[in-house]
Amino acid sequence: MALTTLFLACEPTPNYPVPEQPMVGEILEEQSAVVTADNQPIVLQAVVARLSVPAGAYPASTRVTLRLVNDLPMPVDTSSSYFGYPQQYRVQAVQVLPAQPSPAKPLQLVLFGGEESLYYTVFHAREGQSIWTNTGMVLRDTGAGLSVAISEPGLWTAGNASSGSPGGSGDGGRD
Repeated sequence: MALTTLFLACEPTPNYPVPEQPMVGEILEEQSAVVTADNQPIVLQAVVARLSVPAGAYPASTRVTLRLVNDLPMPVDTSSSYFGYPQQYRVQAVQVLPAQPSPAKPLQLVLFGGEESLYYTVFHAREGQSIWTNTGMVLRDTGAGLSVAISEPGLWTAGNASSGSPGGSGDGGRD
């Protein structure tokens, strides 16, 4: 009986693409595009969000990223006028990059999923912040998602304003 030695070849270091920084939470999905010199508009689509970047919002060669992130342990701003939210919850959100510069024109962020509610409270945080800030209440367009004009990058999420449920659903923030 002859013994056979089997060697399997593999890379000593896995070759994974490096995600765009800064990273926060667990990355569930990421879509990126680079602004071209002819300033064509960009639309990025993730499972529960769509980001529309108008022409001229960023300089040519800027990489714009829409990232779906999960499990962010950040409390809601205690000075928020909407007090139905718990002081802390773990939430799913979208992250808009690059962190710098801010866009020269507002971007259109549409969030999909969650409970069907009429009013939603929108929350924003910059990378490195430890608290969500209430940016106001918006009305949901039935069937078209929750549309929010944003003028700065960072983390964005929304909660059902009628029930006080973060993230737009009753499951602790998962849309």
